[in-house]
Amino acid sequence: MIVIQADLIARRFTAHEVWVRRFAELASAYNGKVLLIAGDSHDYRVDVAVPWISKYVDGLAPSLPNVTQVIVDASVESPATDKGAPSVIEWLRVHIDPRSPNVFSWEQVIVR
Repeated sequence: MIVIQADLIARRFTAHEVWVRRFAELASAYNGKVLLIAGDSHDYRVDVAVPWISKYVDGLAPSLPNVTQVIVDASVESPATDKGAPSVIEWLRVHIDPRSPNVFSWEQVIVR
């Protein structure tokens, strides 16, 4: 499991390129599951096989089937349609079970 605070999907920063290329090389050579948790895109989403990786890496597979990325919501928000509604805080509960074929499981927890 790798936890970072960076928006890698948008490819806005060239400094990320070296890290992403090395990560892709290591992940593609690794024979296990990899969970990449990122928090900077401000919307919860799950990307299986990180299809955005092909923007960074030439010569490798267009995706990494053993990698799942979970992007956590990185902000405290009030629902746009409910003015005056209480803020919503979200966090991610991760479970690691090396006996499970998937190794990682998670759940989005919403605190009101």
